[in-house]
Amino acid sequence: METTLKQYAQQTGTIASLIGLVVAYLIPAAIIAIDDGVLIGLMWGEHLDNIWPNLLLGCVGIITTAYLLCGFLAHGPYSHVLAYIFKALGLTLLVLLSGTIIGSTLGFVQECDYHSWPSELGNDIFDYFVKPLYWIGIFGSIPASIIGGIWGGIVCYKQNRQENH
Repeated sequence: METTLKQYAQQTGTIASLIGLVVAYLIPAAIIAIDDGVLIGLMWGEHLDNIWPNLLLGCVGIITTAYLLCGFLAHGPYSHVLAYIFKALGLTLLVLLSGTIIGSTLGFVQECDYHSWPSELGNDIFDYFVKPLYWIGIFGSIPASIIGGIWGGIVCYKQNRQENH
């Protein structure tokens, strides 16, 4: 049974998000490995307190939003590969944004000081949402855009093959 273009976009988009997660783990590992060696670089999160639940929830958020949103790439009869690539770029960055917010929410709920609200609410939001969005935006937007562009080209190629058969 042949998959529809929407199902194909969901499957390949989810795989692309998994590839993005591997790249996202390897970027800080490579930066740390320059000075401290490969093994210490691969264990980059070991010295950070309670980061693994946030990262795990962020990864689940990225995979879930990728599965839910990537089917939208197949909506609309685009004839040009650039239309697929630009829409894929937007969806990829939206998935990155969603995963960051989902992962940051756990830290916000667990660690912020509710007794200091409302005077410190702005600082808590800045620490738990703005900072992660900033850093993940800087280090994640370029690899996400590359992976999203390739994914958009692959879906466009599949759509053109289906039309020609």
